[in-house]
Order: sequence, then structure tokens, then C-alpha cells
Amino acid sequence: QRDWNLETYVDACKEAIHVARAITGADKVNLMAACAGGYTAVALLGHLQAIGEQNMVETVTLMVTMLDTRSPTLLGMFASKNGIALAGEQMGVNVEYRNPPTGDIADIARRLEDLQRDVGTPGREPPT
Repeated sequence: QRDWNLETYVDACKEAIHVARAITGADKVNLMAACAGGYTAVALLGHLQAIGEQNMVETVTLMVTMLDTRSPTLLGMFASKNGIALAGEQMGVNVEYRNPPTGDIADIARRLEDLQRDVGTPGREPPT
């Protein structure tokens, strides 16, 4: 699924939450994610917070999800000048490396928002 991106996975997770709530009649869900799925879950939580739907998630359990990039991690590996340049090359855009990550989740979320704003979603026009 070469054209899938983080937005694709976040949207699918959000839809799954809506379906689970509709089937069960529950107001809230308990979310569990492992490894790279944890990055998706954290992005989903940020999205839900931004659109005012954070109350549909009761608890979150993250397993083997390294969010602190002050220590070497797989996610941190891509937050280098070379990693960012390669990601931009793969998407056919020029992505500028700004500063190294500080390691907190708010910084990671800001970087994801910046990338989405600067690059947009493949196949769609970037937001204005």
C-alpha cells in the first residue's frame, strides 16, 4: 500500500472506534497499541484532541512504543538530516531539516503537523 500514510491509518483507527462503539453501545473504548502501532495511536489521540473527540477513548496502553527520542530509537533514526531528506525524496518533495527533536511527545506531534502541512498528503493538494 505505497500510497498509505499516517493519515490513512489514523482514519482507519478512528473509524474502527466508531464501529466498536456502535456495535457495543459503549460511550468509550480502551485502546491498546504495540510497537509502531503506538505511534499511530499517539497520532490518533492528538487528532481526537484537536477535533474535540478525545472523550471517546477511556484508557490507552502502549507496549514497546518508544516515544522519548533523547535515546536512540527507530523513530529517532528518521529524525536526522539524512532521514528527513530521504523521506522527502521518496515523496518527491524538498523537506527542510529544522532542529533535532527535543524528545518529548509534544515535539514529535508538532513535527508530524509540520510535515503534514508542508508536504500534504500524496494525491491531495496541500492545505493552504
